[in-house]
Amino acid sequence: MSTRRLRSIALGAVGLVVAAPLLSGCSEAVLYQLSGAVYRDASGEITVGGELDVFDLVAGDCFDESDAVSPRATEDSVFVVQAIPCVDPHTYEVYHVFVLPNGDYPGEDEAAEAADQGCLPAFEDFVGQPWEDSTLEYSFYTPAESGWDGIDKDRMVQCFIGDEGVIVKGSAADDGRQSS
Repeated sequence: MSTRRLRSIALGAVGLVVAAPLLSGCSEAVLYQLSGAVYRDASGEITVGGELDVFDLVAGDCFDESDAVSPRATEDSVFVVQAIPCVDPHTYEVYHVFVLPNGDYPGEDEAAEAADQGCLPAFEDFVGQPWEDSTLEYSFYTPAESGWDGIDKDRMVQCFIGDEGVIVKGSAADDGRQSS
């Protein structure tokens, strides 16, 4: 056997020893972190952040608005966010997601009104006190007319807590409930 072949075998063995922990189930999050993809644990909680399509946001997700530009983006639309584990500093947290009823596109004002009617009562359920008594602010993403009748028939509203420029750690869930 040649020295070159022995060296190749030795280097290959070292590569397997180094790669094995990365390929094991315990280190799956490391692979996601290296790839830039978002990783959710078995409960669905984001444990490794990254760019996430806004349509993939679910209640409990924390995020910042992303600088990434989607080819579909317009001045008033958001398609990609920077998903972040809630234990890390972030600006926003999704607390409620619901779907507007089928039918003709209601228009921006009516979609915003429907979103407000769905988000406001859910705020108290999530935070533990009415919005009017809280120091927290909320907002929402509503469907755009361009997606309403498109292939995906976007009717989703995502309600989220946060103030632009205000960084928080942790979840706002039960933030207003008093411990006994």
